[in-house]
Amino acid sequence: MLGAPRRYDAPTHTPRVADSHGTVWDTTFTVAPEGDATKLTIAMDARAQKLMPKLLHPVFQGLFKQGVESHVDAVTVWCEQA
Repeated sequence: MLGAPRRYDAPTHTPRVADSHGTVWDTTFTVAPEGDATKLTIAMDARAQKLMPKLLHPVFQGLFKQGVESHVDAVTVWCEQA
């Protein structure tokens, strides 16, 4: 679960930081107008703090990316239906 926002500059972006199982996840969500639509950009960084995550991150990096992309695709479909 993402941590509480560190700051919020309405309505452009909100960074979130979470520490989970020895990894610090730093994620920033940015929204910007793009024509008649809104563009959402997500920037993620994962910093392993313990040995096991440091060893496993390179192995699972592709799976993390696919998982995040599938969730973002689902959100896109839902938003475009509204």
